[in-house]
Amino acid sequence: ARREGGPFESIFDFCQRVDLKAVNKRMMESLIKSGAMDKFGERAQLLEGTDALINWAVAEEADRSRGQVSLFEAVADAGIASDFDATPTLPNVAPLSPYDRLQQEKELLGFYVSGHPLESHRRDVELFCTHTSDALEETSPETPVLMAGIIVAIRKITTKAGKAMAMVTLEDFAGSYGAVVFPDTYAAARECLETDCIVMIRGTRDREEAKVLVDEVIPIDQARQRLARAVDVRVLSRVLDDSGVDELKQMISINGGTLPVFLSVATKGHGTLRFRIQGSSVNPTDEFIAKLEAHSAVEDVTLEAIELKREEQPNGRRRRQNGNRNAYAVGA
Repeated sequence: ARREGGPFESIFDFCQRVDLKAVNKRMMESLIKSGAMDKFGERAQLLEGTDALINWAVAEEADRSRGQVSLFEAVADAGIASDFDATPTLPNVAPLSPYDRLQQEKELLGFYVSGHPLESHRRDVELFCTHTSDALEETSPETPVLMAGIIVAIRKITTKAGKAMAMVTLEDFAGSYGAVVFPDTYAAARECLETDCIVMIRGTRDREEAKVLVDEVIPIDQARQRLARAVDVRVLSRVLDDSGVDELKQMISINGGTLPVFLSVATKGHGTLRFRIQGSSVNPTDEFIAKLEAHSAVEDVTLEAIELKREEQPNGRRRRQNGNRNAYAVGA
């Protein structure tokens, strides 16, 4: 149909020109979910209106087969201008969330088309993560790593001792990688170890294979609270005055949290001065950071990440976890 009549101009044009015996409802829904019809409208609206579209197109085809002409076609053929529209009205529904769009693409095609589930967390991934999946192969055995990913597969195992553990496959921006979650860690993180959960994992690179032996699983929405140690607000000295400082302090004081806030001011004669706003700790959500960045005196807002290091016992030996591997911890 496209080769004969050229590109489709709308979803209605598509329904009128294709053979609806070949392109049925399921196929139309697949085309919509995969993004092939995005130029015709919002996916949720097209999906909700699929039945109405097909019924309308079938009725139009039946009329043409009987030699009947609709009022709309008669007016158009006569060259008379009209605002009359015989096409069905698509339902007014809320758009699909970015996550739902991506899940539909992955389900149908096996890969993402319009983005990646980690995209909305890119800032945290780039700040906190030490490795990506494509670098894991070349990473030295037992190297401490902190990585992010969406869980795409999980195989739960029961050990001989009757404890649960899991073999997990995650996907980040660069590809996929495997991780082993031993019983103690699994028990602490059971709720977020499910398919489609987005997490950060802390552990070490396996001695033999390019996979991660996991010490800690961190839900992505807790990453900043658990992996950042401070919020740094860089301000412009030329526009910062006492009232501006008071405004910033007020914004910070009403945001309850655990992370300290530092102001950094570049000066001409004394370099950059950095001081903590006493008595104020914050929860660095996207909304809070956006409010700070919108202030006329603020140049930039950054999070300071804690360092990843091995945890040592008092006698200098590395602590062992789950009885079969070295463990590492995040330290400030």
